[in-house]
Amino acid sequence: MSIKPAKIQFNGGELSPWLAARTDIAKYDKTAKLCRNFIPLTEGSLKRRGGTCFVAKTPETSRWAILVINPSPKHADVFINNVKTNVLTVECGDTVFYEVHAKGYAAVSGKVTVVANTTLEIKLVSYLKRHTLTIVTAPNAAVVKINGVARKTYEASENEEVCYIAYENYCLPQTGKLILKEDKTLHLTLAADTQETYDYGDWGELLAFISCSFYGCAEALKKCFLIRFENGYLPILFDAKLKAPTDEDFKQSCFVFDNRQGFNALYQTSEGAEALAVIRLTDDGVFYDDLEGKALFGIDFKRLKNCGLAAENQDSFEAVFSHYDGYLTRGGVKVCYDGVIVWTLKGRNNG
Repeated sequence: MSIKPAKIQFNGGELSPWLAARTDIAKYDKTAKLCRNFIPLTEGSLKRRGGTCFVAKTPETSRWAILVINPSPKHADVFINNVKTNVLTVECGDTVFYEVHAKGYAAVSGKVTVVANTTLEIKLVSYLKRHTLTIVTAPNAAVVKINGVARKTYEASENEEVCYIAYENYCLPQTGKLILKEDKTLHLTLAADTQETYDYGDWGELLAFISCSFYGCAEALKKCFLIRFENGYLPILFDAKLKAPTDEDFKQSCFVFDNRQGFNALYQTSEGAEALAVIRLTDDGVFYDDLEGKALFGIDFKRLKNCGLAAENQDSFEAVFSHYDGYLTRGGVKVCYDGVIVWTLKGRNNG
């Protein structure tokens, strides 16, 4: 009977079954066929492994995700990746294309990258069915704009998204969006603004926000807001591509009041230096000259009217950019784009 010597060294770890017969390998005598619940030591011997404890579940990951599209109206046809279905299982990270259409409704198409189970609510706007939105405010004199136009009633297509804003000077505004599925009446109560009132120095009292799309400058890519104070108009210039003025644009309109010159303003020259200008309020508009009388630019009431400015008189006029609204608060002027505040003129003291 052959006697196999006992193995006393295991610091070679487990030996692959593919090498089970390779007795010529130097580490053959230092390995084990199976080493379970033991840890080989550098010295060659083994020790029992330590105990374990539960820490947490490993995250459940899946390579698949489900995309569900719920159309409105429910009878609409849904196509996902050119297959007529509203439910599709796709691999995580895949981009799928969808189209939803129904007779009498505007079709909707698009794409979505699915990284987890996703449900899309697609509402088709009707060509035929229409519903009326009515907004009632307190105080009754509050301005209401629906989809950017001053009105208190609006007839919309079924499933059309409608944006609204209601505001009154020195009140807190109310804004919102809704999907019109039926005739609806909204009752909006505007609460008084209780913020601290700021001091604007010799500019006097803050009277009105005026937005206009024209001013007499050769730069066609500039727009301006006009803010009317008791003692003058403050133009806020900004790039036409922006939704609101930037800090840099505002610095170019850092107008100040000076009793020695009348309505005076600081403006930036082409070299970037600040120079003093004189503001003149005439029967035709508001104009800005340098101290030598050379015209810098002007805001002409007549041309403003041609750009959509509505005026009862020179001291009471209002114009709107598409989507823009503005109103006064005790903390300054708020400017909204589709009902969302995008810019604020806070209190300042230019005296």
